[in-house]
Amino acid sequence: MKYRRTRAEQKALLVEAGYEFFKDGERKHRYVGIYGDRRIKRILKRALRWEVLPYPKRVTNAEMAAATQPQLVDSPVPPIPSSRPPEDSHLGA
Repeated sequence: MKYRRTRAEQKALLVEAGYEFFKDGERKHRYVGIYGDRRIKRILKRALRWEVLPYPKRVTNAEMAAATQPQLVDSPVPPIPSSRPPEDSHLGA
């Protein structure tokens, strides 16, 4: 079964049915392979419209754990009082 609707008409039908559409404001990743000798690659890289960024890597569990741990502050911490008597109190005076 073929529908003769444009994308705009289909979207209007979905909006009327109660669906919501959200646009992601972030830029999409664009991967480009440049092949050739050194001269051609240099020329083509300079002609790119966007700056060349490193490939985005996933955050590992160790990196995520390190990022979520609270930062230690170099401030003196008062000692915790103990319920035990001092060690030299058992000696008879």
